[in-house]
Amino acid sequence: MTKWDGYIGSYTLRGSRLLTVAATLALGAAVFIRAFPYGYSSSPDVAHHYALIRWLMEHWSVTDGAAPILGEMSVYPRYAHILAAVLGTGAHSPFLGMQLVATLSLVACWAALASMARLLPGRASWAFVCTYIALLALNRITLDLDLVGHEIVVNYFFSQLAGQACFLVVVATFARIETVKGAGIRLPLAVIALSVVSAGVHLLPAIEGLGYGLALIAAHALSEKRAWLRRSAVLAGAACVGVAAIYLHPAFTAMRTISDNNGYLPLSAVTTLTRLMVLATTTGIVSLALVWLSLPWHRFHITRVASLARHLGSAGGAIAFFCILQTAAASLGIGSEYAARKYAFGLSTVLFLETALVVTLLVNRRLAQDSTLVRPPLGWLQPAIIIAALWVFTFSRSHREVDAPSFLAVESAATVAKQIGAVNGPNQAYARGLVLGGMSNVANYLVSQAIFDAPRDGNGLAPLYGRDFPAPGSVGAIFSSTTNPSVWSDAGCVRTQLGAGFVVSDGSCILAKFTDACRGEFDLSSGGFLPASMMTGFSGAEPGGRWTDGSLSTLTCRYDPERPRWTRLQLDVQPFSPHGHAQTVEIAVNGVKAGKFTLTDAMTLTVPLPDAARNDPHGITVTMSLPNTLSPKNAGISPDGRELGLLVKKLNLQ
Repeated sequence: MTKWDGYIGSYTLRGSRLLTVAATLALGAAVFIRAFPYGYSSSPDVAHHYALIRWLMEHWSVTDGAAPILGEMSVYPRYAHILAAVLGTGAHSPFLGMQLVATLSLVACWAALASMARLLPGRASWAFVCTYIALLALNRITLDLDLVGHEIVVNYFFSQLAGQACFLVVVATFARIETVKGAGIRLPLAVIALSVVSAGVHLLPAIEGLGYGLALIAAHALSEKRAWLRRSAVLAGAACVGVAAIYLHPAFTAMRTISDNNGYLPLSAVTTLTRLMVLATTTGIVSLALVWLSLPWHRFHITRVASLARHLGSAGGAIAFFCILQTAAASLGIGSEYAARKYAFGLSTVLFLETALVVTLLVNRRLAQDSTLVRPPLGWLQPAIIIAALWVFTFSRSHREVDAPSFLAVESAATVAKQIGAVNGPNQAYARGLVLGGMSNVANYLVSQAIFDAPRDGNGLAPLYGRDFPAPGSVGAIFSSTTNPSVWSDAGCVRTQLGAGFVVSDGSCILAKFTDACRGEFDLSSGGFLPASMMTGFSGAEPGGRWTDGSLSTLTCRYDPERPRWTRLQLDVQPFSPHGHAQTVEIAVNGVKAGKFTLTDAMTLTVPLPDAARNDPHGITVTMSLPNTLSPKNAGISPDGRELGLLVKKLNLQ
C-alpha cells in the first residue's frame, strides 16, 4: 500500500462521514419540521411542565412559595425545563421553548438509534438496517409496541423523553468510541458519571444509565479471565459509589415520592403487568446473550460487532433489570405499576435493535467477520433511512391534539390580559370555555394555573375536569373566547375585550346565571347555563350539545316552590351511529320507566311523564340507559376513548 493509497483511503473515509452527517441532519431536520408545529398529548402533564417552564422564565428559581401553584413540579428534576425556559425566553413563548426541547429530544433519540448501523462492517450493516426496518413495519401492523418518542403521545413525559435522548446518545457515542479506540475501564466509569448528572433531567433514564455502566464494567471483568477478580472489585466499588450518588441526588427523593402515585399510562400492547414482565424478560435474555457473544474468549465472538453487541446488550439488560425490580417493588407496596410501565418505551426500542443485530449475526456471520468489507456501499444513507422509517412506522400517524398557532394565540391573549391587569383583583382569575383542538379543558387548566397562578385547589382543578367551582364566591375574572361562544363569554358579563376573539368577563356575573331549577327548556350546549352537578355520565359541553359517556347518564333538576304541572318531556338527540350502528336508549323519570327507543338518525324523543314520577316533591331526574355505546376509537374513527351514545342537544318539559 503506497502513501497515496493511504491519502485516498483517508479522504474517502472523511467524505463518507461528511455524507453521513449531512444526510442524518437533513432527515432529522425534516422530522423536526414535521413534528414541531403540533402537540400530540391532551394530558394534564402538558400544563404541569408548561407551568414549571413559565415559572422559570419569570423567576429563574423555584422557592417554597411555588408549591401551591406548581405542586409536585416544584421539586421535579428541571434541567430540561431550564433549557426550555432559556429557549422560550429567546422565542418569547414558554410553549415554543417546550416544543423545541421536546422535538429536539425526539430527533436526538432517533439519530442515536440510527447511527448504530454505521458500527457494523460491510453488507452486514445493510442486513441490520433492513431487518430493523422490517421489525418496525411488523410492529406497526401487528405488535403495536410503544417505542421511544411515544413518551409525548397521549401522555406527556417531557422530561423522560429528554432523559432518554441523553441515555441513547451516550450509548451510541460510547459504542462508537469503543469501536475506534478499544474497550477499557474509563468508558463505563464515564457512563456512570454522566448518568448521575443526567438525574437532573429525569431519574428513570439516569438509573438505566447507571445499570448500563455497571453492566459494561461486568463485561469488562469477564473479558479477561485472569483479571476478573481485580476488575470485579472495581465493579463493586463503582456500584456502591454510583448507587449512593443517585440515592443522594435531590431528584431521587422527588421522583420516589411521585412514583407512589399510580397515574394514568395507557400502552397500546403492554396492557397488563404480565405482558410487561414478558417484554422485560425477553429483552433481558436477548441482552445477556449479546453481552455473552461480545466477550473476546467466546467461540462465537466477532470482533467487528463486539462493541455494538456489548453496549446494546448492557443497555437493554439494565432497562429490563430495573423494570423487573420496579415491578417487584410495586407488588410490595413500594412505588406503583405506573412507574414500572414507564420502562416499556425503552424496552421495546432496545429489543427491536437487539433482535435486528441477532438476526444479522445469524444470517451474515461471515460478512460481519470479513475485514475487506468495512465500508458498506452507500452506507452513509443508513442513518437517514432509519430515521425516515422511525417517522413513518412509529410517529407519523399520531393524533395531533393541538397546533402551535392556535396555542400561541391563547398564550398571547392570556399573557396580555395579565400584563394589562384585566384579570387582577381580590379574587383569583380562571380560564373557562376555551376551545383548543383536543385539549380544551387542559388549555383552561393550563392558562388558569400557569399564566394566572391559580393554586391547585378545588377551584383550580375545576377548569381541568369541567366541574362547577366548589367555591364560586372566590372566583374573580374569567378569561374566555368569543370565537367559540359559550356561557363563559356571555356578552352581558364581558368587561374587557382582547384581540383575536378573547375576552375577560366578570366571574360573579356569569356564575349568577347558572341554575339547576326545573324549567321549560334546558340547553345542553356550551351556550346553556347548566351546572355540571346536575349531570352524571355526560362529557363536556360542545357547541351542539353534550355527548353521553358510558352506559348510564342522568340529568336532575330541582323544583321551585311553585312548580308547573308538566306532563311530558322532549329530548332533541343525535345517536353516535358510525356505519349504521344503532343506539338503544331506555328512559326513566324519577326511577319510573317511561320509554325505550332505537335510533340511527337524529330525532326528537317525546316521553310522557308517568303519574308516579310526577309525585316526587323534590324535582325530576331523567335517567338514560344506553347498552350499545361505542367509542370512536373502537369504531376506527379517532383515538377518542369515550363510550358515546347520544348527543343531547335540548331537553324540554311541557
